[in-house]
Amino acid sequence: MHGHGTFVYRPDFAIERFGSATGAADAAKAMDMSHAWLRVHNKNGAWLPDANMALAEAFRAAGINVGVWGWNDGNDVDQDIANAVAAIDRYEPYTYIADIENGVSDANWTVRRATKFATAVKNHLGGKPLVVSSFGYIATHEPEIMTAIDGIADFFAPQVYWFNYPKPWMLPPDEPDLGNLPTDNAAAYAKVCLHHWRRTVTKPLVLTGQAYWGEAENWTQRKAENKLREFLDEFDQYDTLAGLNWWNLADPSAMSARMRSRIAAARLGDRFEAVTPERPARRGRSQGGTRTGSRGAARSGGLTRREVRGPGRDVRFVAGEGLFLRSTPNGDSDDNIIATLHYGDVAKVSGAATANGYVRAKVEIDGGALQGFLATTYLRKPETPEIERLVQEATDEWRRFARGNGIETVEPYSSYINEMWAARGRPDLTGRDTDWFWSAAFISFILENANYTKTKLSTRHSTYIHEAIQNRITGANRNFWGYRRREAKPQVGDIICQWRERETTFDEAEMSSDFPSHTDVVIAVRPRACITLGGNVANENSGGRGVSVDTKVWTLDENGFLPNERKVFALMKNNFRPRSAQALA
Repeated sequence: MHGHGTFVYRPDFAIERFGSATGAADAAKAMDMSHAWLRVHNKNGAWLPDANMALAEAFRAAGINVGVWGWNDGNDVDQDIANAVAAIDRYEPYTYIADIENGVSDANWTVRRATKFATAVKNHLGGKPLVVSSFGYIATHEPEIMTAIDGIADFFAPQVYWFNYPKPWMLPPDEPDLGNLPTDNAAAYAKVCLHHWRRTVTKPLVLTGQAYWGEAENWTQRKAENKLREFLDEFDQYDTLAGLNWWNLADPSAMSARMRSRIAAARLGDRFEAVTPERPARRGRSQGGTRTGSRGAARSGGLTRREVRGPGRDVRFVAGEGLFLRSTPNGDSDDNIIATLHYGDVAKVSGAATANGYVRAKVEIDGGALQGFLATTYLRKPETPEIERLVQEATDEWRRFARGNGIETVEPYSSYINEMWAARGRPDLTGRDTDWFWSAAFISFILENANYTKTKLSTRHSTYIHEAIQNRITGANRNFWGYRRREAKPQVGDIICQWRERETTFDEAEMSSDFPSHTDVVIAVRPRACITLGGNVANENSGGRGVSVDTKVWTLDENGFLPNERKVFALMKNNFRPRSAQALA
């Protein structure tokens, strides 16, 4: 029951955004959702019934359970009950969700009113569950109302809208479950809210996460996307929940394409077992400590970055494009090909490699687990979580650009480039502005999204090349140090630097931060080659123009260094790799 799903606030906008009710259902399915909670009434009665019914039918056809909800304000409890009863009769949902937020929009709930409402609605539901949705940080919002209906409701759904919470006052040092949590952290705020809810009610909890922007000052789309990623990276109490919901699927300021992509990659539906009021989720304790930097479920394999951090010796990342998962350990025939994997995909391997270099592996594709054999030549062991986060950001963009086939002047790719420019203060530019090179905006975009806070992001590569070189000279504790081409060998997460238009030497780059240049991020290394990803990179369809996010293959010499070709003059080494593991001359 429940599991992973979403609220739907605007059914008309959902249909418009995704092209049809079926398109909205497909979008939810792609995010591994098992339920959708439709807003079907407000305090005055039914809300957009035609659009809601179309969505309900489409979701059910896609195998997604439909719950219904509406605004209940407590000023006229009989009207609130009538609205809920009419909605239950019209839509025949698997559950009804009561939105009870005292004080919001003049809502006026008391213990007696809430008890009357919950009792009447629960009786009308028969054996179906009643869910009550309310404030995330319930400790300051009359928790006695929730306690009073704990014996009536079957589940509670805290609205954990993290913004820049938790604040220091929410983390008293004498509270062992809270005192060691970080401030301004989405996962930590979720744990704080759950802590107080578990002191308030006994029924299972369905956490509602924040997938929207606006409402609060300076709460921009970018901040909301980064916070959602932070939650997916670091939250580790899924086994204490009956489900995870998002606010919300469709709204002009909610559930961006980047949010949907991250949620889909996390495969959250796999996190939840069936939970009923009689079989509750485990009541866990908040985990203190600092931020882990782990990521949600990876794109393939159903594995998490936390597994990579931990024992994780059986995790491998795909280091090739078009790697075949085969049913038998040989490449002599195409008849044994099960699936095709690409950079950024993850596999879980077991056993020793065969004599011809294949290893048994398990991956997950489109929600289904597949087992077979992969060539070990094109698998790599995990790097540090911070490096893996950068590689994942790069490969996510590569996939978003249709693995190098997305043309900069064509939608939606032109708008994707606009996101990169907007992040650097130029929202007026898109991919159609072909006189503006966007490769540095791309690199800065993925560095920022990977939380590389100690790098000078810029629309010019030369800014962070110059900084990296000076970082090394001064010994600065920054994300990258710059090396001459023969002083260091490229490793995953490093950045290769090229001059452009006019030759620039390493010494000149040390003294100046303004020169034409280009950089690419290393995503794989083999004995005599490394592979990079960059933006504004030419592909086979470009006629020599830089048009997409795509890979490059770089030949290495017999010692693993970049040769003196292709205008390479420096290598930015990633300092999230321990100094002892850096490949230096």
